[in-house]
Amino acid sequence: MTFQAKKEQIFRFFRLGIEIYQAEILAGCSVEEIELLDNDEHFKLQLQEEEILEEYELLEKHQDGMNIALKRGNTSAVQWKLEKLNPNKWGSQKQKVDVEFGKLVIKYEAVSPEDEEK
Repeated sequence: MTFQAKKEQIFRFFRLGIEIYQAEILAGCSVEEIELLDNDEHFKLQLQEEEILEEYELLEKHQDGMNIALKRGNTSAVQWKLEKLNPNKWGSQKQKVDVEFGKLVIKYEAVSPEDEEK
């Protein structure tokens, strides 16, 4: 397999979530090739681009799924996203997300640590 073909395979493995060193090994890179890649700034930039693209595509899919779930009255995806995007506001508080007449209604109330123990 050519070095370029190995790099393309590394990108595919990396987009699946495999760590770079493991992807290099799976692609059949030699120790010398791994060292070349580790010192290749252009390759590192390409990896960052691949990571950003994969994250973007996953967020788009999540948004699509969240919209479908909302249309069905399921708000768990919205709650999850709010907790992930702003854990200080949503992660430590009791919140309720409702769908009323086709629109999203978000309600939350602060809960003290003592109340959470009950």
